[in-house]
Amino acid sequence: MSGPGDALKTALETVLRSDAGVTAQLGVPLRIFPERSHQAGYPHASWGRAQVRDRGASGVLLLDYRQTLDIWLRDGVALDLVDAVRVALTGVKPELAAPWRLVSLAPAYADLFTTTHSRVRRGLVRVHALIARDD
Repeated sequence: MSGPGDALKTALETVLRSDAGVTAQLGVPLRIFPERSHQAGYPHASWGRAQVRDRGASGVLLLDYRQTLDIWLRDGVALDLVDAVRVALTGVKPELAAPWRLVSLAPAYADLFTTTHSRVRRGLVRVHALIARDD
């Protein structure tokens, strides 16, 4: 059994793989890595910070989950890819691996930053998900 974070990441990657605007830039297979890769070609993405809060009640496990996807770009129109990812994750409700169930999912935040390397930009898209455990 995988945890809710792994189930969410797998579901989000499935959504992104099915979006032509995302695959046109992140390739097939998608260049999404568990952590930042300095050897990967640009553009690529990596899973960033995750925050989890228990929002359940008596006998109900409900997790308030916030997951960040970092997008690394060089010499391109960085905002296009950040927007493509945000749009792909808007209005979808992918299935999670059992025993987890997605209650809601929405992009909560998107931004673009400069880095210490003048040619590299860091975009990020943070999603907000409510995840329940079905027992």
